Amino acid sequence: MKVFQGNTNEWKGVAILIVLLAFSLVQHPVALASAESSVDYVWATTHTIYHSSTGGNTVSCDHTLTGDVDAIGELQNSDDWMSSGDVVLAPKLTFTTTLPVSRVSEQYFVGHTDNRYEWVFPDFPECDDVIAGEVYFDPTLVSASYTLGFTIRRSVTPAVLDFPGGQQTLTVEVTPTEPAVGAKLREWIQVWVNPCATTTIIFMSAEVGDLDEFENGRVRWWLSGDTVGTTYTFEVTYEVYLGEGDGEVHYVPQVAAGSSFGEPKADVIGNAVTMEDEVGTWRWEADSEHTWGNRIYLHKWIEMKCHLCPLPLKATLDIDPDTLSLKSKVKFITCYIELPEDYSVEDILVKSVALTRINDASLTQPLHTVGPSEIGDHDNDGIPDLMVKFDRQELIRLLTVGHAELTVAGQLVDGPTFEGTETIRVIGEGKK
Repeated sequence: MKVFQGNTNEWKGVAILIVLLAFSLVQHPVALASAESSVDYVWATTHTIYHSSTGGNTVSCDHTLTGDVDAIGELQNSDDWMSSGDVVLAPKLTFTTTLPVSRVSEQYFVGHTDNRYEWVFPDFPECDDVIAGEVYFDPTLVSASYTLGFTIRRSVTPAVLDFPGGQQTLTVEVTPTEPAVGAKLREWIQVWVNPCATTTIIFMSAEVGDLDEFENGRVRWWLSGDTVGTTYTFEVTYEVYLGEGDGEVHYVPQVAAGSSFGEPKADVIGNAVTMEDEVGTWRWEADSEHTWGNRIYLHKWIEMKCHLCPLPLKATLDIDPDTLSLKSKVKFITCYIELPEDYSVEDILVKSVALTRINDASLTQPLHTVGPSEIGDHDNDGIPDLMVKFDRQELIRLLTVGHAELTVAGQLVDGPTFEGTETIRVIGEGKK
């Protein structure tokens, strides 16, 4: 079953978490079994997952997030030192929800009656894997407001790469701020790094943290035993291979991070265990007797979205006149545009060309070209240029005496954009 469908800039944390949680149970077991127990030990856990996304590079610990809610009921029959290694016979999971459900995991799902959902699994041998039922609540009716319990920042060097790619270093800073809450114990913080779609990352080196690398270009850090108020810095260097496009791009990989809180419960001996959390009641049953170690988890996640943005081509401008009088009555101002090598001014969409910025201020209403346009070689340098004109009187109303850096931008027929700047002198009198 596909856990999440969407484009490359949408939240993908749920798909990650299904794998993540399976690994978490293996690598961070909770030793609740009694040494005197005479029946086999299995792990039954519930997971409520809050997740949200942002396009920014910093999320503060005190910033309230609003996101979606998902839940998982898991069973692990581990072959670690805590288990005596018997088979769980005909395990069955039922979930009675208190929230509206939009969909569930389909494997081994047998149906539902009103708000009660049921999965029936085959006999489950001793192994490092898990079996699980997954529930996705209707995001139009159910949402979570929460704070992460940590501050996270990301930065990359360099932020701009040229096709077909290059080496980049990502730095992630995590500062835990939330201690244990009641009976819940913060057990770990995880940080994931994922490439943008159409790109490939090959990791070269990493500093700090318990690091796992995966063949699909995803990297994960564990942060356990962390100290509130201490900033932990994770750094990874990798090669980026851009799958398509041309020119320069601004590239920042996706970073997903989350904290996990576990609430231990007393072991239950028998053929069933029932667990209640904030989204409903989970019950595991089997035809065999076991000692059921159970814990209720809360996971709070944020996805910092991937950025893969083509940068404008660097155009060369020549604006005539280069000294402009605020008292001029002339109708037009002329601009000559040259493009970098391998690009032709013949491909410029003239209707897209506009004066978009004066100094550091973007124009609310860009000044588009007016009058005729023509391709030639104004400066006789052997490089063709496109001549366009702008309304001089409209521009004068936006200028003051001094120097003005004018930015002109536009688009080519096959999609790339371009941008160029030229500084002119502005005077209060004269005939120009």
